[in-house]
Amino acid sequence: MSFTKDATLYALENTAKLWNRRQGLHVDWYEAWHPALTAALAELPPMGGYSPGLFRAIAENQQHAHSRFALVSERNVAVAVVGLREHGFHWELITQWILPGALFPAQPGHELGALAALGLDVGVAWWRMGMLPPAHPWRRDLTVTPTFGTELTGDHEQHWRASGLFKSVRKARNACSDFTFSVNAPGAAAWTIRQWADKWMDESAIMRQEVSDRILVADDLATQGRHFALQLCDGSMPVAGATLFAHGDAAVAGVIYRDPTYDRRGVGTRMIDLSFAWARDAGFAFLDMGGGHAYKEKWAPPWGERRQFRICPPHLNAAKHALHAVRTHIRQGG
Repeated sequence: MSFTKDATLYALENTAKLWNRRQGLHVDWYEAWHPALTAALAELPPMGGYSPGLFRAIAENQQHAHSRFALVSERNVAVAVVGLREHGFHWELITQWILPGALFPAQPGHELGALAALGLDVGVAWWRMGMLPPAHPWRRDLTVTPTFGTELTGDHEQHWRASGLFKSVRKARNACSDFTFSVNAPGAAAWTIRQWADKWMDESAIMRQEVSDRILVADDLATQGRHFALQLCDGSMPVAGATLFAHGDAAVAGVIYRDPTYDRRGVGTRMIDLSFAWARDAGFAFLDMGGGHAYKEKWAPPWGERRQFRICPPHLNAAKHALHAVRTHIRQGG
């Protein structure tokens, strides 16, 4: 028993047509950026407060992964412009995890409806969106992850003392006292992102695409004072780096990397320590460390949540569950 990709795509298209008829939505698909998408961006509000040019730049940067673009409209009025890339047996947004508070350009409140109109299985990261994701009958597999952060207007080091971290922070400050610290040095963002990816990510096309997109976003937002690359150097050699976004009055952690040959000097600890100090001195009221890693709880208390879920039509969801059951049965020797 097998499910071919062509058969799956055929079923997806039929589902999209049925949903569109029910909702009055129309979807035009494009395999590359198209003037119709540019025109639609002019009708839509900025995505999460970012410029329309940034979304288009990310869309046109999709060189390593299979991507598609959808113009969702209602009675010839643009509802959303959605950028997707294929990731295994599902799709994900081209902005996934690289822009806080942004999915794609859309009329307010129409994001999930627009995704449902596509008739695909789409993974969504709901991150610093300013509201809970709205209910939707096709929303599935919701997972909630705690995030950690702290106010910078008070004594953020008090939490480090309570968590037992401050001794390591003080030791790292002494051990790294002869290193130089800089912000937005030429090439610093790209160095940190690439080193982070080499350490934690695989060599798949989708991961190469994410690295390229992160660098593009960093370079674009840095010109607006909305992205910062912090770097620690031993002489002229970088030994640790971190990226931060400006999102409202918060500094939001991006990626972080440390050279493991300098672990004895505590460069990773020092880099995070400097991130707090720099963000405070730069006038940010809050530092959002994100979630997903236990070590963050030592640096900051829990303060919020991030969410992930899928928008997937019923028939496709049922087919995927059936396929999973068949594969499990085969693996178990059935």
